[in-house]
Amino acid sequence: MFRHFLFLLAAFVIASTAPAQEESAQARYADAKDAFDKGDFQGARKMAEKMLSQGQLSREAFQLLGNAHYRLGHLGEASLFFRRANYSPPLSQR
Repeated sequence: MFRHFLFLLAAFVIASTAPAQEESAQARYADAKDAFDKGDFQGARKMAEKMLSQGQLSREAFQLLGNAHYRLGHLGEASLFFRRANYSPPLSQR
């Protein structure tokens, strides 16, 4: 009986944190996009890299990172992240 309770508790905790993580990913992307739009390409790059390092892989994050690297003159890295964007799901499908 106790095992069933722990299982249900764990399932509830995991299910309740999934929407919060998605909202967090979208909020972090919005912050990085705002930095990019204001011309802070280095800041946008750092925010997008942090998203990816935390496992928040999305097409938008890779595209933003590619755009930031392009604007910073890092053409090889820009090309790499644009290619990765093609193989990643969008934020809305996570």
